[in-house]
Amino acid sequence: MLTDSLLKMLAALVSEFAQKDGEPLILDNDLIAFRRTLTTELIPCIYEPSIALILQGKKKILHGGKVYEYGPGSLLLTTLDVPVMSCVTEATAASPYVGLLFKLDTGLLAENIDLVSSPAGTGSVNYQPLSICSPDPGLLSAFTRMVEVSQSPVLNPLLAPLLRKEIVIRLLHGEGSAHIRHAAQRNESVSKISRAISWLKENYTQPFSLEDLAGKVFMSPSTFRQYFKRVTGVSPLQYQKSLRLHQARKLMVNLDMDAGRASLEVGYESVSQFSREYSRLFGLPPLRDSKILKASFISPDNVH
Repeated sequence: MLTDSLLKMLAALVSEFAQKDGEPLILDNDLIAFRRTLTTELIPCIYEPSIALILQGKKKILHGGKVYEYGPGSLLLTTLDVPVMSCVTEATAASPYVGLLFKLDTGLLAENIDLVSSPAGTGSVNYQPLSICSPDPGLLSAFTRMVEVSQSPVLNPLLAPLLRKEIVIRLLHGEGSAHIRHAAQRNESVSKISRAISWLKENYTQPFSLEDLAGKVFMSPSTFRQYFKRVTGVSPLQYQKSLRLHQARKLMVNLDMDAGRASLEVGYESVSQFSREYSRLFGLPPLRDSKILKASFISPDNVH
């Protein structure tokens, strides 16, 4: 089949460039390659709007009580910032896990959404922030060309913007179109939750009340809390806590901050409370966890 041959070609191409095991390779501003020869434990992380394409190996994602398992030729489409548990479930030295991550540009989506007609049944789909789709040959071809031109200092600045637009247009016309359209301000409730998430990301260090946050997006507190949890899998307060803890982890690993200073930087008033909640989320106390990450040269920014 054409799809299978394109997958093998793209997997070989990505493997040629992504040589370092476990270390993400930034091919372009919004295109990252991953390669792992070992499986991983479940890792808490926040997935941003993106497409994750597996070319070889398998992954498992836990979100909101649901389990998503996907392998070669599957796309994980993420249309909102959501906290998940993620792990690689199939990878060996002979047949490593190989994948691509393409970050979705919401501005580019908004520019093109009205240019592409909606596939039949788009409006009737029950929105989910995470969905698994199958890429068509055209989309795989566009990714292959984008990986190829990423290695050319001359061609990349000229062709990469065109390829990004092609990928977005193909997504808007493809299997996952309904979820993308719902998230791209075409569904009022999803749009309100998206605005609330944006506020939380910009103000995660600040205390807030459920009533105030619901008022910012013109929803009643009870409806807002119910719908926020249905979409993200957690309550608004749990979402803020996840943002704080992930940011503190980055500060400790990337800027070598101690736990006390990092906890204050992200809005905690009690270091002991921070340590308890950090250990609950990441499975280890802050100091031990950050030492392990630094020793393994793993950046929390690049866990996917």
